[in-house]
Amino acid sequence: MAGNQKTNQDFEKEYYQRLMAEHLPELRKTLGISQSDLAEFIGSTRQSINSIENQKRPMMWDTFMSLMLLFISNNDTKKQLDELEIDTKKISNFLKIKKKRVKK
Repeated sequence: MAGNQKTNQDFEKEYYQRLMAEHLPELRKTLGISQSDLAEFIGSTRQSINSIENQKRPMMWDTFMSLMLLFISNNDTKKQLDELEIDTKKISNFLKIKKKRVKK
């Protein structure tokens, strides 16, 4: 990839990261946990969670993936992800590694 040119996958990742950040307070509240509790679950800090929820900093992909794992593991937030159109099927497809055929 040359220069600052971004791929469609990058744009899609950023879209889902922004969408998750926008809805993070309500997803967290559905689980009934504080910012500190959430940070501990995903190996982050309360300050980072606060900055993301207040849109003072963007959500990084590793944080997004940690949150997805937490939220899809709980029935209430899993349903909420679907309602918020944080498309778990698209993300699952994106994460599938496709083997390349090697010519002999």
